Amino acid sequence: MHGRTKAVLLLAALVLLTAIFLQGSIPAVVTGTWGSAGSMSAPRDGASAALLADGRVLIAGGQDGSGPMAGAEFFGSNGSFSLAPPMHMARSGHSATLLADGRMLVAGGVTLGEGPTNAVEIYDPASDSWSFAGSLLEARAGHTATRLEDGRVLIAGGGRATLEIYDPERDSFSYAGSLSAPRSGHAAATLARWPAQNNRLIDRQVIFVGGSDGSNVLSSTEIYDPATGQVSAGPALPGPRQNASAVTVLGGYVYVAGGNDGSQDLSSALLISRDGEVSAAADLLSPRSGHIAVRLPGNNSVLIAGGSGGSSAEIYIPWLNEQVATGSMSAPHSGGASASAGRGLYLAAGGSGSSSAELYGYATVETDKNDYAPGETVTITGSGWAPGETVTLVLSEDLAEPFHGDRELTAIADAYGNIFDASFAPEEHDLGVRFFLTASGERSQARTTFTDGTPGAPSLNPATVSVPSTGMATTEVSVTYTGTTDQCTVTFSISFTAPAPAGVTTAFNPTSVSGGNGDTKTTELKFTTSSTTPGSYPFSVTRTRTGSGCGGATNSSTDGTLIVFGDADHLAFLQQPTNTVAGASITPAVTVRVLDAGNRLVAN
Repeated sequence: MHGRTKAVLLLAALVLLTAIFLQGSIPAVVTGTWGSAGSMSAPRDGASAALLADGRVLIAGGQDGSGPMAGAEFFGSNGSFSLAPPMHMARSGHSATLLADGRMLVAGGVTLGEGPTNAVEIYDPASDSWSFAGSLLEARAGHTATRLEDGRVLIAGGGRATLEIYDPERDSFSYAGSLSAPRSGHAAATLARWPAQNNRLIDRQVIFVGGSDGSNVLSSTEIYDPATGQVSAGPALPGPRQNASAVTVLGGYVYVAGGNDGSQDLSSALLISRDGEVSAAADLLSPRSGHIAVRLPGNNSVLIAGGSGGSSAEIYIPWLNEQVATGSMSAPHSGGASASAGRGLYLAAGGSGSSSAELYGYATVETDKNDYAPGETVTITGSGWAPGETVTLVLSEDLAEPFHGDRELTAIADAYGNIFDASFAPEEHDLGVRFFLTASGERSQARTTFTDGTPGAPSLNPATVSVPSTGMATTEVSVTYTGTTDQCTVTFSISFTAPAPAGVTTAFNPTSVSGGNGDTKTTELKFTTSSTTPGSYPFSVTRTRTGSGCGGATNSSTDGTLIVFGDADHLAFLQQPTNTVAGASITPAVTVRVLDAGNRLVAN
């Protein structure tokens, strides 16, 4: 087995064992069911919950029978609750947003005296403390807070028509325009273009769906574009709805479910595309409003539970457009807090005057990277499957429906319900292709996506390597630019893993190349040797990219081996499997020719 393959498999095994260890510290929850997670220190309605980077869930504020609370607590990876530092101000109905740097922003809400507040606080895990962070420009409660791609936070509604943005770098709020009318009880989600780049959805906009203007339930939507700072009318809904849910699903669509039209709860659901198309999605199994709705991390189905629908729960599977029943909660947790509790677990706590909490268990499937070079192994892992269960892994290309699998793999869940597969690698002809990986067991499905080659990044491919009797080996490296008309410059360098063998010199001619979409540039890598020691000498070729046309790609390297046969007449360059970053690669398919002093072919 190749050394790098061993290292990859060892790393994957360590990751798997670590996941098993961490998972074992939380109460076991059978996939598709809810299990008790104990109780908080006090009942909480209108509290916030967010998963911190260290794996703890921070639950803050809310109200008990005496009014808004300042207290907070953690749900830890050990499966139990513990007290957290209290906020400086009691509040409920506030928003909580995890910032890009790992801190949590809490804004607005109702405070003592039942009035909305404009006070803002930030919890910093590094110091385990709260601090005030400026103030909202207008007091709000029941608003939405959406973190934008650049790390800022967009605040909307709460009975107000104005929008405002929090900038973490400046620690300040500023107005960001206005909606056509005040909104409360609305939903907000991110619309995005497809395909994604580096598995990050592009051209993101925030859509505000339905709600109430204080007198009427709304059927309108509005869209905020961070690129322009403008608000525009979005597509009209088929009918009015408030207290509905809106979730961005795989592919950038927004899935809108349930709500109330002013006279009754709804079971209808919709899909809204970035191009403004509204289409029907599968109906909910139970009409509901004010419910939990979340795209499950590592699974990409949508969990819908509680609210006016009682304790029942259901799953929306976007790639099948199907709604399926799942296990019921022990309590509806209406008005409670909820958040991911790590891969394979979702936490619902409080609500309905209760302090109880429970966890939902679900199956996952993931890959170790979002983007791969041709020939690079895709390591697939997952959890939450039944021990010994056969899980079918189907790989399809692009977003074509109906779903047809191009490749089918099989994984057997271990005694802990974990799956592992490292048998697939994309091929050269797959460059630029997006794969959808769907895992299916007897009772569960999960889906993820990855790409073969980063759009906008240059791909590198070498030509034939020949070794003439002069003791010089050369290889031509071809750089192909795709995805952008802007210029991208690639600069080459080489380094040996150990000191370079005596008498060997290397050179690129030219040392860098530049180009844009559709261009192909080449450089020659030349080895020259004289009176050196026979042996194999591993090396790495590094490509450094600069310029707006590089598609956000970073530096990357490819490993190779220089083989010296003992005299200046025998020198070979062998290409090894790729080791790349951001999708740029040198393929391992290289022809190596070794000639003797009489230019006779002695190896191929």
